[in-house]
Amino acid sequence: MQGETRKILAEKIFSINTDDGFEEAAMELFSYQYHHNNLYNRYLRLLGTDPSSVTSTARIPCLPLSFFKTHKVYTGNAPGSLRFRSSGTGSTVPSVHYVADARLYETSFLKCFEMFYG
Repeated sequence: MQGETRKILAEKIFSINTDDGFEEAAMELFSYQYHHNNLYNRYLRLLGTDPSSVTSTARIPCLPLSFFKTHKVYTGNAPGSLRFRSSGTGSTVPSVHYVADARLYETSFLKCFEMFYG
């Protein structure tokens, strides 16, 4: 079911064409991440954030960027096999972005490119 839910959310995200559509999809994605991303769930509980109190995108707590350097941030049972690392600067630890679905990731940047460049 988790894979099917992810597919439905992706289709919804790629068809957003209004502010209300964005708000609705973002709130569904927040709920999905809360329920399927153990690190994010734990972070919200430590903040004392009740997910039912998050009623708009402006109220969605974001993980600190440093977590991508210190934790494996992924949704589901295991990190994806595809990983992107930031270039880092000098001797800094690079951030790592785990990608579970390479096709979804590719669709994301292609649609963004088409939207901005045609």
